[in-house]
Amino acid sequence: MARREVSLRPWLKSSLPGWRKDFLNSPDSHPVFQCAFQQAPQLASFRPASIQPASQCAIQPALHVLPVDWEKKMEGLKIIQALARHHQALLKTNLHHVCQVVTDEVKHGRCCVVFAPIDTITELHVHLGKNMDPEVDWTGCVLLLKLAQTTQTFIHQRVNLALDALVKGCSPGRVVITLLNFGLSHQCHRVRESTALHLHQLTEIVGENWIVTAERHFAERFLTSVCKLTLDAATEVRLHGQEMLKKLGHQSQLKALWNTVVPKKDRHHLEKILGAVWQ
Repeated sequence: MARREVSLRPWLKSSLPGWRKDFLNSPDSHPVFQCAFQQAPQLASFRPASIQPASQCAIQPALHVLPVDWEKKMEGLKIIQALARHHQALLKTNLHHVCQVVTDEVKHGRCCVVFAPIDTITELHVHLGKNMDPEVDWTGCVLLLKLAQTTQTFIHQRVNLALDALVKGCSPGRVVITLLNFGLSHQCHRVRESTALHLHQLTEIVGENWIVTAERHFAERFLTSVCKLTLDAATEVRLHGQEMLKKLGHQSQLKALWNTVVPKKDRHHLEKILGAVWQ
């Protein structure tokens, strides 16, 4: 089946004299961004990776599919990263389409350049924070599944950095749902390990008390997931699960959930882990 490119409706025709016309105006380049700089002559010779804020600058990007040429893809992704750092308001107006394009490149991009869209997702989460909440399912799912698609260590490291930014920037409830939906039961141990790692990070950020006193359905699902991770076949996954379980064990509310949430067949082993905490 042929790959379906994500096409995005242009917002404004480009009018940027003197800047990379081979990139912007070539009919076969399909640029990801065309920026119009109005009343800002000082930005006429800007560099995509370092767009700086300007008080009298109105930048109206127009999004298209990323070009086939990998160098132009890299250029377009750098522009998105720069706008995420310095012009977040522009991205917010069409954020879903931006995320569609970038995540599509994470899924289908060549191995030698796949780090660029991953890094772009990192920049979006770092600088847009909770504005990325509606996109967590898109970005979180693609990042987790990328861990199963490759054995390249440097890609795994970048994916986990992007997930770090997602966990720190987005609302805890949205993060938990995404991690559990796409990572908890995945066959690949690297995906489960990253899921456990980032649930652990989230526990550190929000605190165990926040988890056990949240809405009952949420607390029950979180505890069920932690127990499952604690019993995982992979050592790295189990370690994160055990650490989270011990921290939750200090909360008095956990005992009220224990008998209703944890299956009888698993209680003995899990209670041994909690033994020192519950004494």
